[in-house]
Amino acid sequence: AGSGPERLLGMAFDIGTTTVVGYLVDLTSGEQLAVSSLLNPQTRYGDDVVSRIDYSTRSVDGVTTLQQEVVGALNTVIAATARSAGVSSEDILGVTVVGNTTMQHLFLGISPAALAQAPYVPVTSDAACVRASDLGLAVDPEAHVWALPNIAGWVGADTVGLILSTSVHLQEQPTLALDIGTNGEMAMGSRQRL
Repeated sequence: AGSGPERLLGMAFDIGTTTVVGYLVDLTSGEQLAVSSLLNPQTRYGDDVVSRIDYSTRSVDGVTTLQQEVVGALNTVIAATARSAGVSSEDILGVTVVGNTTMQHLFLGISPAALAQAPYVPVTSDAACVRASDLGLAVDPEAHVWALPNIAGWVGADTVGLILSTSVHLQEQPTLALDIGTNGEMAMGSRQRL
C-alpha cells in the first residue's frame, strides 16, 4: 500500500448565538464524515448578543472569557467528530467559521462594543485567516482558520454562508433563502440583485 498521505480533513463551523455546530469533512471527496453540536457556552453570560456585548464591555476580561468559551466549545466538537469518524483531530488541516457579526468578533477576540451603539458598525467586516494555534484550536497547529466576512453590523458571516451554500446569488429566478435561528436572516433575489 505504501505510505501515502492521510486523508485531507477540514472542519466547518456555524457559531450560533445558542448552538455551535461543526462538520468534519473529507476535503478531497467533499464527504461529510461526522457532525456534532452543543449549546454555546457563552449563554451563561447572556442569552442574546446584546447581553454578551454588555458582558464583554463590563468585565475586564470579558472579550477574552467569551472567546475562550467558544474556542473550548469548538474543541469539544472537534474531538467528538474526530472520535466519531475514527480519525485524529491533528489531521484536520483547515477550518472555516461563520456566525453572526457578534459571534465572529468574539471568536476572533475582537471587542463587539461598537455593534451595540449607532451606527452599529463592526470593527471589521473582512474575512480573516489565522493559524489554529493562535486561537487555541485543537487541530493541526499550522492549520488555517478562515472566518468568512460579515455583511454589516447585524448581518453576519452566517448570512454569507447561507448565500454561498444555496447559490441564491446565481439564480435566474427570484429565490428566498432563510437562516432560522436565534438571530434569523433571509436573503432574497437572483443573479441580478440580492
